[in-house]
Amino acid sequence: MGDRSLWHTEDGISLGTALETLETLNGKPFRITSADHDYGGLVWSWENGALHAKLKSLELHLENRIFSEQHHPYSSDSTVRAARASVTLVYAYFPD
Repeated sequence: MGDRSLWHTEDGISLGTALETLETLNGKPFRITSADHDYGGLVWSWENGALHAKLKSLELHLENRIFSEQHHPYSSDSTVRAARASVTLVYAYFPD
């Protein structure tokens, strides 16, 4: 976990990448798990945006704490925007 890293994706996504940047790269809003549910801050679905295929082997987690009445609010939701979230954790999955 952290806020900076030398490692990054082809699109420049790394630790510290802002939610708004992810949304721009995706070309549309995406869904995040609310902090008051299991796996809070997890990018739940790219909603078939541009990052859907590009990041299928990566799992991104965002902080600051994103609270919403919805289990999986959109990145464009006002409560999500107010959190000013950014990537703090990246999991990479490698096929067997």
